[in-house]
Amino acid sequence: MLRVPMIGTQDGSLVHPRVTERPIEPVRLASGAETAAHHYNLSGDLDLDLWYSADASWMSMRFSVADGSVISYERL
Repeated sequence: MLRVPMIGTQDGSLVHPRVTERPIEPVRLASGAETAAHHYNLSGDLDLDLWYSADASWMSMRFSVADGSVISYERL
């Protein structure tokens, strides 16, 4: 998913974010547990952070919105 264009949620256009791999780090899941995950920052057309487990399962996503609030999605 990180190597192909994505569909923008605002208008359905294709976006081509720059993906930067960050160090592996612990992430908190919605269950309260923590697990090590690969961290990726997407910038340019998008501005968000994604975390995936070693087996490439989605773990978490975080991004900011216009009013400065931070939205986080966490895997159960």
